[in-house]
Amino acid sequence: MICTDRFIKWIVTVGLILLITIQIMMRFDGTQHYLKLVESRIQGWVGTEVKEVVVFNREEYITLKLLNGAIHKARVLLNNERDYYFSKSTIQIPVKDGDLLILDTRGISEALWFEVIDFSDKITSLKFGQQFRVKNDLQVISIEVNSQRKF
Repeated sequence: MICTDRFIKWIVTVGLILLITIQIMMRFDGTQHYLKLVESRIQGWVGTEVKEVVVFNREEYITLKLLNGAIHKARVLLNNERDYYFSKSTIQIPVKDGDLLILDTRGISEALWFEVIDFSDKITSLKFGQQFRVKNDLQVISIEVNSQRKF
């Protein structure tokens, strides 16, 4: 039991010393230059030709801003399944093609104004600065995403 305890303490101590030493070495330009040299040699052995390009499918989004009124009462429904509430005056919602955003102001007597302040590049059904006025009702916004890639 004591030997195991000593061994674990020794491993942790050596690990910390190694970690601190590497962090100190990375502050010097010579170390970074040496790593670049090693990287270029490895690329020479392996080759610089790219075999495959990986494209990450970034999630599309819409950012809405509540311009006036009851921030905590207004909500946005996504496909009638998920609720988003305004904790501040803006809210960002992940969307896909064919989604329905529903601005829900039921139970709020004053008219609320919502503005589209940002959205991802592939969304074609909205415009920057587009505003929606909703008073004690539901407003449905259909999301269309252009799936063609732009390079």
